[in-house]
Amino acid sequence: MEKIVFEHFVTGGTESKGYLPLLEMCSVPMHPGENPEDSPFGIVMKRRIMGEYKDICTDNYYIAYNEEKCLSRLWTGWGKHKDSIGNFGHFLTLPECRGKGIGREVLKMWIKDMKERPDAPVALFCTASPEIAEIYRPYGFREALPNQKGGPLYMPIGNSPETFNDFCEEYFKPSDTLVHKKATLEYRHEVDCLLRFAFSLKGLGFTMGESYYIEEYLVRCPERVGFLFSNDGHCVGWSLDDEKKIYPLYENAEIIEE
Repeated sequence: MEKIVFEHFVTGGTESKGYLPLLEMCSVPMHPGENPEDSPFGIVMKRRIMGEYKDICTDNYYIAYNEEKCLSRLWTGWGKHKDSIGNFGHFLTLPECRGKGIGREVLKMWIKDMKERPDAPVALFCTASPEIAEIYRPYGFREALPNQKGGPLYMPIGNSPETFNDFCEEYFKPSDTLVHKKATLEYRHEVDCLLRFAFSLKGLGFTMGESYYIEEYLVRCPERVGFLFSNDGHCVGWSLDDEKKIYPLYENAEIIEE
């Protein structure tokens, strides 16, 4: 009988037997027609696994592998700062391994770890189709936007509010000044997840430039991107070249360049 190893791999730590199979799985497309070697998601994922962001990001991979390859993987990550926002994703089980319970065992490993760890983020975010959202729902995810099935999903952690709307009310607090800083991957989830979904909740456009995701700019041209922070250190806006997208509460705030 085939031996399958289930492992929680923390990037930047001691190299494990699951490291190389996980790294090799980066070449497997998440979507038809995708080239992971050229995709910003694929590039960043490989860099995360190799520990390039270990000083500013916490990245966890929950994996299943045998002697030949990685069979299933799931990732969660967040920045190393107070009130961090987490992203959940890159969940992939090889087609020939589906329907065997391997992916569900990986999910169980992930949720057990999230409930036990003291450094968990204040919330996790992801996007999913209505069908996949139903799979994630028992683990704590729910729709971030009202009257919508699937799409942006929100999972409160700890004492965070049950609804995404209430979470936004708590997270975005008045601030007379904002500090504009150079963007780094540490706050990527605050922008690509929280801010993007918060703008959608208010019916506002969020995208600037030629790419939908900030992560692509951070890979291709990081010098063009900046993040804006409120007095409590929360990321509340982003900039691309000379254009800025700031959460509406702060539209009259003074901006200080750093």
